[in-house]
Amino acid sequence: MLDPIAIALAWPLLTLATSESFALSSLPCISAGVMLAADDPTAARREPVLDATQHKQLEEAMHYVLIASPDLAAANLTALFESGASDAQLAGTIDGDMLTDRVETVISRGRHMQTAGPLVRDLEVRIERGRGEMARNPARISAAVDMLGGSMRQALLARTRLLAAGEYAMPQLLTVVVVGKNNPQVAAAIEIMTELRRHAVMPLCAALPQVDASVAVELCGVLGQIGWPTAAPTLLALAGREGIAADVREAALAAYARVGGVSSNLVEAYIALARRYFDSSPALISYPVDPLNNMWKYEGHSGLVPVPVPTEIFGQVMAMSLTWEALKIQPESQQALALFVASDLRRENLLAAGKTDPVYGSPRYSPEFFAMMSGPTIGLDVLSMALDSFDTALALDAISALARTAGSTNLVSGTNRLPIVDCLTYPDRRVRFEAALTLAAASPVTEFPQHTQVVPVLAYMVQKDSVPKALIIARSEEDRMSLGSRVQTLGFGLLPGGRDLSEVSQAITMNSGIDLVVAAGGRGEIIDAVRGFRESPLTSSVPIIAIPIGEDVAAVSAEFAADFRTVISQSGAPESAFENAVKTVSQRAWGGQIDGDSALAYVTRAVDALLVISRSSNSSIFDLRAGESALLEALDNSSDSLRSSIAEIVAAIPTPRSQRALMGLSLSSSGEEQVWLLNWTAASARRFGNLLEPGQVAALRALIGESSAANADAAGGLYGALDLSSSQAVKLLLTN
Repeated sequence: MLDPIAIALAWPLLTLATSESFALSSLPCISAGVMLAADDPTAARREPVLDATQHKQLEEAMHYVLIASPDLAAANLTALFESGASDAQLAGTIDGDMLTDRVETVISRGRHMQTAGPLVRDLEVRIERGRGEMARNPARISAAVDMLGGSMRQALLARTRLLAAGEYAMPQLLTVVVVGKNNPQVAAAIEIMTELRRHAVMPLCAALPQVDASVAVELCGVLGQIGWPTAAPTLLALAGREGIAADVREAALAAYARVGGVSSNLVEAYIALARRYFDSSPALISYPVDPLNNMWKYEGHSGLVPVPVPTEIFGQVMAMSLTWEALKIQPESQQALALFVASDLRRENLLAAGKTDPVYGSPRYSPEFFAMMSGPTIGLDVLSMALDSFDTALALDAISALARTAGSTNLVSGTNRLPIVDCLTYPDRRVRFEAALTLAAASPVTEFPQHTQVVPVLAYMVQKDSVPKALIIARSEEDRMSLGSRVQTLGFGLLPGGRDLSEVSQAITMNSGIDLVVAAGGRGEIIDAVRGFRESPLTSSVPIIAIPIGEDVAAVSAEFAADFRTVISQSGAPESAFENAVKTVSQRAWGGQIDGDSALAYVTRAVDALLVISRSSNSSIFDLRAGESALLEALDNSSDSLRSSIAEIVAAIPTPRSQRALMGLSLSSSGEEQVWLLNWTAASARRFGNLLEPGQVAALRALIGESSAANADAAGGLYGALDLSSSQAVKLLLTN
C-alpha cells in the first residue's frame, strides 16, 4: 500500500495540467512550422510560388545539373536560396508546374556532384519541408474540406490534400462531423478520418468524451474501423461512464473489442498504454522526425486544439497524462505512481536546454521531490524501469532518491528483484559507483546477492590515476605477446596472462581493477573463458574482446549476442578494426567519461565509504580483501590528503600483503608521513598480529636506532605492537 501522504503531496502536480494557470486552452493552437492564412481571404486558395526571377534560377540550376555543369548549377542554386525563396514556394512551384519527375532526376544526378552536391541535397530537404508546410496550412486544409462536397475532381484533390495534412486536418474534419449539416460532406469527412488511421486516433480520443451522443457513436465507429490500440483506454472509459446512453456504451464496447481490448480494468488499460509511451514506441509518435508533436484537447467553443510538445519529451508527457488518469481512479496504484515518477524524471532529463514543456511547465514540486516523497518501494520500481531500458540518467536519479530514503531493509531484503544490486554490473560506471556507495551507506547486517561486488567497485573508484589494465588469454606465448603489444599501444598496462582461465586466476584475485580482457582461441575455449569471467564477482562486468581462431566468426558471435560487454574481433584484423572493437566494448562496459572534478569527488566518497566499512562491526559482509590490490595501488600512487585515509583502510585488511605494504611505505617515507604510516602499520599489528617479513623487522630495529622525537615514538609503538622481544628496548635503555 502506498503512503497516503505521498499521494496527497503528489496531487498538486497531477492536477496542475488542469489548473487555470496551466490551462491547455491558453497554449498556442498551431505548432511551429504551420503557416497561417494571409489576411487576404483569396490567398487561402492560392499556392505559394516562386517569382519569375526565382523560377528562372531554378530552371537554370536543373538544366546545368542535367548537362553536368556543377559550378553553374551551384551558382544558380546559391542565388535562388539567397533570394529569400521559402520552402513552401519551392514546393508549390515544383508541384504546381508538374516538375516533380524532373526534379527527382536532378536530385539523383546532382546530389553527389563535387560543387553542387550539398546545394542539391539542401534543395531536396527544402522541397519536402515545404510540402509539409503547405499540407498543414489551415487555410489550405479549410479549402480542401470545402471541396469534399464538390465535384468528383474536387473531392479527389481534397482527399489527397487532407491525407497529406495528416492529424493537422482533424480539427476541421471533426467540425464537419459535429456540425453535420451536409450529409455527403460528413460521410466524406468520416471516410478521410478512417483513411488517416493512426493520425486520427489521438484527436478523436480527445474529442470523444466531449461530443454529443450521436457524434460519439460515429466516432466510436471510426475508431473501431481504424483498429489502433491506443484508443482502448478512452473507449473503455466512455463505456463505463455513469449515465452514458445505451447506444454510446454499445458502440464504445464494440470499438473497444475491435482495437484489441480484452480487460475490463480501466486502470490497467491506462498503465499499459502509458508504459508504451514511456518506452517511446515509434508507432505512438505521429511525426518522429519533427521537432514538435501534438497532444490534443477538445473544447466546445473551438473544437480540437493541438498542444505542441517537444518531440524528445512527447512520450513522457503522454505517459504522465495517462498515469494521472489512472491515479484519479485508483490513488493507491503503486504501478501508476512509479510510472508517473519515472516519466517525470525522464522528461526533465530529456528536455533540451532552452525548450519548455507546455503541459507541465515548471511545477511547484520538482521530479526529484516526488521521487523521494513516493518512498523506497516506488524508487526501486523506478530503478527497475531504468535498468530495463538502459536509461543511465534515470538510474542515477532513482539511486539518488533511494540514497536519501532507503535503508538496508528496503534495498536488499525480500525475495523479489533487487535492482540496486543489479546496478553493480550495469555498463555505466557511474551507476555502479552510486549503487556501491548507497549499499555501503545502508550498512546491511545480512548478506545479499552480489554483496562481494561492493568493495571491489569502491576500491576501483579510488584508483582514479591508475593506468587501465588488460589481461590476455591465448594458447601460445607468441599470441599473448602479439595481443599484449596491441593493447599496450592503446594505453593499457599488462597483467600476467595465460593459456586459460585457470592460469590467470591469481592475476584476477590480485587485481580487482581489470579493465579489459582479450581472449583468443577456439569456440569452446572462448565460451569457457567468458563464462568464468562473468561468474566472478571481481570481473562480472569487465569488457571482453573475443578472438576466435579457426572458427566461424558469425557462429561465435551468436553465442554472445545477449552479452553486450563481449565483442567479437577477427583474428588478423587490422589495427584500426581492433582499436574500434576495444573502444566499442569499453564504452558499453564503462559508460561515459567522468571528468576530473567528478572523478575526484568519487574518490573522496569511495574512501569515506570504505572507512565506514573498515570501522564497522559488520565488516564480515563487506570483505575489504576483495579490493586489496586496488587499494594498495591507490596507496602507492596517492600523494594527496587522502593517503592517510587509504592507509587506515589498508590497515583493516587482514593479510600479510597489506601489513607488509604499509611497512614498506613506512620505511621509504620520512617526516610526518612516516609517523602516520608507522601508526597505521601498528594498528594492523594490534588487530592481526605480526605479519611482517624478517627483513622488515630488522629494518624497523635500524629505524628505531636512527630516529628521534615523533618518528622514534611511532617506530617504538609499532615495535611494541608487533610483540617482539623486549631485548631491543632494554638495549636502548642501557645505551641511553
